[in-house]
Order: sequence, then C-alpha cells, then structure tokens
Amino acid sequence: MLGVEGLDGVVATSLLTSGSATLVASLIGIPLASMCSTMKSGYWKSILRVGVRSLYGLPPVVVGVWVYILLSKDGVLADLDWLFTIQGMIFAQSVLVLPLIWGGVWRVFEDVNIKCEDAMKMTGGSSIQILFMRLSLAKRGVMNSIAIGFGRAIAEVGAVLMIGGNIAGQTRVMTTSIVLETSVGNLDSALTLGFILLIMTASIMLFITPFRDFGSMKEIIPEKGSYPKASSFDYAKISGVSYSIDDVVILKEIDLELKGGEVVVILGESGSGKTSLLRAIAGLVEVNGSREGVPSPGPGGCQMVFQESAPLTSFVYKEVGLVNKLHSVGEFTGPLLDSIKMVEKIGAPISSLSGGELQRVMVARAISFSP
Repeated sequence: MLGVEGLDGVVATSLLTSGSATLVASLIGIPLASMCSTMKSGYWKSILRVGVRSLYGLPPVVVGVWVYILLSKDGVLADLDWLFTIQGMIFAQSVLVLPLIWGGVWRVFEDVNIKCEDAMKMTGGSSIQILFMRLSLAKRGVMNSIAIGFGRAIAEVGAVLMIGGNIAGQTRVMTTSIVLETSVGNLDSALTLGFILLIMTASIMLFITPFRDFGSMKEIIPEKGSYPKASSFDYAKISGVSYSIDDVVILKEIDLELKGGEVVVILGESGSGKTSLLRAIAGLVEVNGSREGVPSPGPGGCQMVFQESAPLTSFVYKEVGLVNKLHSVGEFTGPLLDSIKMVEKIGAPISSLSGGELQRVMVARAISFSP
C-alpha cells in the first residue's frame, strides 16, 4: 500500500490534473455555450447540439488513443513533448470534460435567454457584460455543469493511464493507484483508496457548490438626490415595418410616428402583434423597414418594461443600480425606490417579492436608465 508521503503526492497529482482540466474545459466551454445559446434556431444549430450531446458518453480510452496519437513522436503535437507528463494528462481530461460543460451550460444559458435575453439587450451592455449577466443568472446550473465535469475527470482512469503511464511520484493519480493495487491483489488497499477518493470528491463538490450572495448594504441609499428624468426626445418614426416568424406574417408595413411628451396607446386583440410592434420599435427583432430617431437601448436610450418580469440580479438594490454597475452612471437607487414606495425593500431578495412588487422594480430599473 502507498505510504502517507506517497498518498499525499497521489492526491495532489489527482487534484492538479483534474482541477486544471476542469478549469481549461470551463474557460473554453462557457464562451462556446454562450455563443451557441444565441445562435438562430435552424438545421445547423440542431446538428451541433446533437453532436455535443453525443460526446457526453465519450469513452476515456478512445480519448486516450486519440491524444496518444497526437502526442506520440509521429503525432502533430509531438514537439510539445507531453507524453507521460501531467500536461498530457490535463490535455486528455480537458477533451473528455469539455462536452459536458459546453452542453450543460448551453442548456442553462438557453433557459435564461428565453426569459431574460430581451431584458439584457435593453441594458445596452457589451457582449462581455451580457455574458457575465448570463453567468450570474445561471450560476447554479453553470456550477452544476462544472461539478459534473470535475467528477468525470477525477473518476476516470483510461485516458490518464494511457497518457500518463502511471509513473510513481510523477503521473500516478488516485484512480490509477486503485487499478495498480487491485492488479497485484491488494484489495484492502484498493478499497481504502476508493473510499479516500469518494470522500475527497464529495468534499470538493461541497466546496464548489454556489453559496447565496447576500451582498452588502453599505452606502446604498444616498442621503440626497432624486430619481432621473427622461432624456430629451423630439421625434421618431418607423416606416414600412414588417416582421414574420416562420413565414407567418406578424407585422405588415406598419407606419408610426412618435413625438416627445405624448403618450401613445396601442390597442388590439390577443395575437394581433402589439408586443411584436413594441419589440420592433425597441430594436429587439430584425424587421424590414426603417427606424428613424429611435435611440438604442442603454443609458438615455430606449427602454421596454416586459409583461413577464425579467430580473437580471438577485436583490432589489442591485436591480435598480444595474445602470451604475454596467455604465458607471446613476446614483439614485434609494430615491427611485422611494418614488415607487419600495424603499423598505431595498435589501430584499428578488425571490421574496410579490408579482406586483417585482413589476414596480422592473419599472424603476427602466427609469434608472433615463430613457
């Protein structure tokens, strides 16, 4: 059986290899998932989704063979000299884990997009800022995907055995140690190592489980100030706007003029295209026709409050202060919430609000952008 000193080295190598592979796969898989989640639905997106999911069950020994060929002296990556090294093991496990993280995060990002994609666009945030908003909204699902990937990496034996060679003191990890002890008949030692691996994995899973962010309440409510006024707006016009979904005409050659200071009410029966028209004005859908004078989403631009509330943060003060976080403007969280009789809820979790309270916070968020 491994001595204490040898066991420490094996545990350290296991954590280094699997942890690094999970990190590499996450850094590649999460941006890929974000891009895939925003792709237009169609044939190629379906093919890509099926392909990624098909790799969930990728056999470790197959990965080991492919990576071995790449790293061998005749392989295209031979110059790296990674065969029988920790770097090679990390490479192999990264390939093995990537589809799990990519596909899992893709799914949770799409769930977020269904409810919050338009709301995120209304903030006028950059692509990177919107990516981090997606991560925040989907953090539990993202962490679950990463945890599944790490579990796959630390429990696999085929790829690391083929690429690392199970060299004592260098590339030996927990799983290959268990295989070695079993092969020489030391079943008690193998079972002990298996129990240690189980405890170690469970402890790490508990450690990476996302904790609820309670945030800080310091310096949130300004002593003085007032909520923002609407930006100057004179005139806007949309002409000949048409919009279809799967060859079904939703809007057909709509003309509309908007003047600063007036209130326009759009009436129509259910399914007549009222929401689609508003989304067209806001620039949330691609339409045929022209939009003149309508400012882009963001501070001082167009804002839309949605029928289905789409909070982008976990707490009330963060929701109304989002414009400051994204664009470094606005110091009116307290006065804004006071104006809608919600100041006592400034530190409340979004999940604790009633439907009416949440809708008022959504209005305050839109006003905070000085639309």
